[in-house]
Amino acid sequence: MDINNPLKGMFTKVSQDPNVSIVTITPAMAELLLKSNTQNRPISRTRVRMYTDAMKRSQWKVNGESIKTSLNPLTGEVRLLDGQHRLIACVESGLPFKTLAVSDLDESVFSVIDRGKARGNHDVLSMAGIKGGSHIAPAVKYFIVLEAGLNPRNRDNLQLVSGEDVLNYTRENFDDVQWAYSHGRLVNSAIGGIRTAWIIFAGMVAKERGERETVEAFLNAMVTGEAMTAGDPRLALRNWVIRNGDTKNGGVTTDNLATYIRGFNSWVEGQEIKVMRPWTSISEWPQISTKAKLF
Repeated sequence: MDINNPLKGMFTKVSQDPNVSIVTITPAMAELLLKSNTQNRPISRTRVRMYTDAMKRSQWKVNGESIKTSLNPLTGEVRLLDGQHRLIACVESGLPFKTLAVSDLDESVFSVIDRGKARGNHDVLSMAGIKGGSHIAPAVKYFIVLEAGLNPRNRDNLQLVSGEDVLNYTRENFDDVQWAYSHGRLVNSAIGGIRTAWIIFAGMVAKERGERETVEAFLNAMVTGEAMTAGDPRLALRNWVIRNGDTKNGGVTTDNLATYIRGFNSWVEGQEIKVMRPWTSISEWPQISTKAKLF
């Protein structure tokens, strides 16, 4: 090891300018690389938690993304250009990870790294041949978080759900997800609101109750507006959605979803509501009523 430049020679050279290799980064190597991390963008603790969680769950894969370093030809100084979040996750998880590494880059390339469009969870579903991914993917993240007993108002809980989690859940619960997607889209098209929130509502309520009939009756009333009189929670919720539950009016998925659940709970429990009030609690989340509804 070069005492003055301990990073020099860390990667085995397999091609000419730049140096490209597949390496296993250990926590010790990660700490060493992070010492050369200068003038990089601010650390996102949420992203670090995502990567750390993926490493601990053995979900980390070699996907072509690389750890990038530059080498100053005059001073021999090595600088980390890309990969700080992965390296910090390696240190915090205490686990090694395999990755593509590109070294000996010119420092000037730093300004053009990470300029492409990131692939989202909906892209993962689309590439797997699952339609409606732009609405199904965020809904499935909520399904996973809610089924784990966590509060979706905490954005960190949602961020910890990986693309692989979303794909696996969708495949394992395909019929339930498609049913929720179909009914959520129908209600959204009829009266507005947030489509993702309606999908989550349909899927979660049906799963919690272990039946779809009551949920379908509730959603059908949302669509048609028929057979409802003043004081019916369904009518109060429907009017609230039409009036101000649309995304264009600043709607938030968690706010709308909790309000939909409140309307449903009031209906099955025989309560009267003339004017729907939105759910505003940050720390609490409404429990779905499992009381039987007599039609």
